[in-house]
Amino acid sequence: MNIYEKRVRRGVPWGGVIALIVLAAVVSGGLAFLWQASALKSVYDRNDTLNNQISSLENENKNLKAQNSDLEKELKTAEEQRQEEVPEGKREAVQSLSDRILHILKDKDMAKLTEFVHPEKGIRFTPYPNVDVNKDVRISSDELAGLMTDANKRRWGEYDGVGGPINMTFAEYYDKFVYDADFLEAPQIIFNQQVQRGNSLLNIDKAYPGASFIEYHYPGADPKYEGMDWKSLYLVFEEIDGKLYLTGIIHGQWTT
Repeated sequence: MNIYEKRVRRGVPWGGVIALIVLAAVVSGGLAFLWQASALKSVYDRNDTLNNQISSLENENKNLKAQNSDLEKELKTAEEQRQEEVPEGKREAVQSLSDRILHILKDKDMAKLTEFVHPEKGIRFTPYPNVDVNKDVRISSDELAGLMTDANKRRWGEYDGVGGPINMTFAEYYDKFVYDADFLEAPQIIFNQQVQRGNSLLNIDKAYPGASFIEYHYPGADPKYEGMDWKSLYLVFEEIDGKLYLTGIIHGQWTT
């Protein structure tokens, strides 16, 4: 007689499989939740940092505006005092010569400008208010006449804030750091008075001891810049045997 043994199928019950699937889903979901929570916290922390930085910049901007307002008040007071201290004849002579030179600068007539340039020192060109007597470029009256068409580039200094050399032809430098506004129409004309603006120290008195100078100043024009778009052009004169000669052209603008 043949006897057949019944085989029993072994394996994981369906209930167990379902339980494992559910457990895996719960664990996976929990890990995903923890990752998302960590990422969200990182975003919140970054947002808090940015908000703090924005708040700090806003406070700094308020302080700068307050400083600018104080400087304008000091300027007005200093101008009133200077009007009383400076001999009228000297002021008129310097301003008359400065106005003539501004017309020449506006016309870009370098040949004509050579007539007024210091015969020994030439003109020192300074892109920002602080004069560097060792690095700022000096141009003699002999080489000045043909510079507007000169294609050679010079290093005129370094850009404020961003850094890097100011490598330009004379014509390029002229358009950006000499006559970049119609200074003949400047609303403020300041004689022999150093008014500090921005963070670049104006040092005409040390760079040109005993010289006379005039600042043609445009206060900020666009309200969105809150006064930080001001521009100035300083013309510096030294005297030889009673005659005034142009020896420095300094460009002024907001520096950080």
